[in-house]
Amino acid sequence: MGYSIFVIAKSKKLQNKMAFFIEEHAISFNHHYYNEPDKSLYIKKGQEKLSYTGRIKNKCIIGFDYNSSGGEREQLFEIVKWMAEKIGKDPSVYYYDGNKSKTKSLKETVENEAKTLSEIQSNKG
Repeated sequence: MGYSIFVIAKSKKLQNKMAFFIEEHAISFNHHYYNEPDKSLYIKKGQEKLSYTGRIKNKCIIGFDYNSSGGEREQLFEIVKWMAEKIGKDPSVYYYDGNKSKTKSLKETVENEAKTLSEIQSNKG
């Protein structure tokens, strides 16, 4: 079974620039950590290219299809969240299998982690 994760870019121009940037600069998790020969991430543009866009119909979709868990999955999620912030129509939104998800800002993430750590420490005492 596979999954799709993507954003909707503000424009086709930004979609194309981001695709070029990812193709030129990003290296797959599996290549980096497991020395697999294929280092490409295979970014896809447009709803017809991604497997699971649900009811989302937009030519400015950009993202990935994948069927893994662990490091590769986490890498793709982080890249897509970053893409949402940089070129997304709504910088706080990405889509997972056609379902809308909200990203958290770095500040929110750090605050949540600190709160969780504090709760863990208070339960130990």
